[in-house]
Amino acid sequence: VTATTRFHNEDATHVAIFWDKQKRKIAIQIANAKDRGAFRLTYSKRQMVAEIASRSFLQASGLGFDKGNIDVPLEWNDTEKMFEGTLPNLSDGSRTSKNGRGKC
Repeated sequence: VTATTRFHNEDATHVAIFWDKQKRKIAIQIANAKDRGAFRLTYSKRQMVAEIASRSFLQASGLGFDKGNIDVPLEWNDTEKMFEGTLPNLSDGSRTSKNGRGKC
């Protein structure tokens, strides 16, 4: 199941983002719209792609993703009930992680 499908099936409108800066790991979990630090989730017209309005997170995190979109392959962690992935290294000009395709 893709992240977009899971989010849509759960009627998710917001997510929480967790990260480990040194390991370049990220985790995304469905959140309540009223949760402090929750980010808005929007869907494409056909519900095939979900985007997270997270520019403020990306700027504040110091991860170097302050412009444009990035694609991060995500895997479901059933124990933690969240998606996890590895962020791409922008120093090589990549906008997608090398460990797979990046669409949610």
